[in-house]
Amino acid sequence: MLDVLAVALTLSSLVPAQGDEIRRDPPAIEVVDAYIERYLETFPSSALAAGRFDYASQLENVDWEAWAAYNHETSESLSRLLVDPRLTSDERLDVGLLLRHTRLTAHDHGEHGDFRHDPLMWSGLTATAHVYLLVRDDHPLPDRLEAARNRALALPQLTAQAETLLGSGDLDRIVAEHAQLAARQVRGAATFYRDGFARAATDETADLAPALEAAGTRAAEALDRFASFLDDLATRATGHPALGAERYARRFQLVTGLDTPVDVVLRDAERDLAAKRAEAAAYGRGVWRQVFADTEPPTDDRAVLRALFDRLESDHAASTDDFVVHYRNLVDEAIDFARQRDMVPIPETLGVTTARSPAFLAGQSVGGVYPAGPYNPNADTLYFVPAPADDASPEAKETFFRAFNDHFNIMITPHEIIPGHVLQLNLTARMGRPVRWLFGDGVYVEGW
Repeated sequence: MLDVLAVALTLSSLVPAQGDEIRRDPPAIEVVDAYIERYLETFPSSALAAGRFDYASQLENVDWEAWAAYNHETSESLSRLLVDPRLTSDERLDVGLLLRHTRLTAHDHGEHGDFRHDPLMWSGLTATAHVYLLVRDDHPLPDRLEAARNRALALPQLTAQAETLLGSGDLDRIVAEHAQLAARQVRGAATFYRDGFARAATDETADLAPALEAAGTRAAEALDRFASFLDDLATRATGHPALGAERYARRFQLVTGLDTPVDVVLRDAERDLAAKRAEAAAYGRGVWRQVFADTEPPTDDRAVLRALFDRLESDHAASTDDFVVHYRNLVDEAIDFARQRDMVPIPETLGVTTARSPAFLAGQSVGGVYPAGPYNPNADTLYFVPAPADDASPEAKETFFRAFNDHFNIMITPHEIIPGHVLQLNLTARMGRPVRWLFGDGVYVEGW
């Protein structure tokens, strides 16, 4: 685990001076800026997430082969640039992050043609097409609803492209289980467009509801057709979900930046897991009497941990309303705790809205963190907590609340909020270097 002081110093280095704009540091900035602009043009949904409303009415329509080639060319340029001794430390970090991203993109879509073989990539594009437009309030609602309508009208083109490209893929590289999962996700999105899309209009924008309903119906019909296509694809696909040793090793290296062989990393991870399990069981035996006063702890480590976790899981919310209130209180407490102790630099404008996912996202979204992006860094972060469906059985609700028990919720809040993802993403959004927010190092983001 990283030293707390080291984490604080790292975070403090992320905070720009008051009034900093997005910086322009030659020579790397030309390559980085050119890629970012093309990326945002190529993926308007990502542009929206980053705070660029100028792409709000557009939807993805990607020439995947050209995109893969562009990423390969950019990675070659970045590789040469990275060894330039004139680079500043900030430029070197920016170039390194973008190099990792472009190599991974070229690998996935160029060498392996994932756009022809990955149904989940396509279901992901359909599922995220409208989230940021409908959950954010940083632009007037009529403007957002008009953009949402335009995006919905473009969805049939997106699903048609998906059917064409997946239909041209090699069946022995398409995973049936992935096609089945994608079909379920697409049907969830269809439910949203059919039943929830028009409900995004409020009383003040009720005149837009008919147009939204018509666009939502067209989108739902296209998504239903796509889901049926995926069902059929699943009956014919023969691919294996495992990447295979060679591709896994290459992708592992690209994602993590590690040159250590996978089998060595696995061996070390299994050793550390065994040590952590033994440590946790030893602690569990030490507190056993506080929990189970009249019994002796089992001799088996796994049995000790299972009994203690069962006990922890019994402390949980009784309803979704109680669950959301608990999360909201934990978020407020975490922010107040860090501010009062001056643990890490927290922007004065940092705002976190904690709530259950809006009703109009039913069927599409069960929760998530929607942070401010580098092009609108003062926007509130939206923290939508997961919740069981209102019509779920009592047994399903009990299973959910046991998994998201009080103790788990307390543990996960610092990871998600302070000093975790929300703070890290908000500080990164204020750095004036969008590449850090758009293409951050996932291993660092999840691990620090």
